[in-house]
Amino acid sequence: MIHSLFSVRISTALSIALSIGLAFGISFDAAQAKGTAGTKITEPKKSLQRVDWQVVGSSCATCLIRLEKKLRATAGVVKVVVSIYKPFNAALIYDRDQVSWTKIKAVMDSEKVGVANLKEAGISDLPLVLEPR
Repeated sequence: MIHSLFSVRISTALSIALSIGLAFGISFDAAQAKGTAGTKITEPKKSLQRVDWQVVGSSCATCLIRLEKKLRATAGVVKVVVSIYKPFNAALIYDRDQVSWTKIKAVMDSEKVGVANLKEAGISDLPLVLEPR
């Protein structure tokens, strides 16, 4: 009894969804869905650099968020995260071919923050989630 009631509700929901889709001109093309979307393989960039550091000279959460936004807006910066909690660690991944560390440091200087415990390393793969070390 419960199984048949469940089946009826699912089939009703599917028919409603299909009729709504048809009413708005939405269609599904199975042949197009089997295309080559998402099969493009790209070579990892050799010019990616990861920089981890501790922000000094600022402990204001708003200031640290503003710093992160300014760094993110800098051309060549791929990912950035600035912690608003002590010890205010930050991490940044940038493309050496597009921007230099000097330019990134100038953005930090414009926000009047300093850098301590700087660690820089080349990376071959872009992490899904960037976490300060």
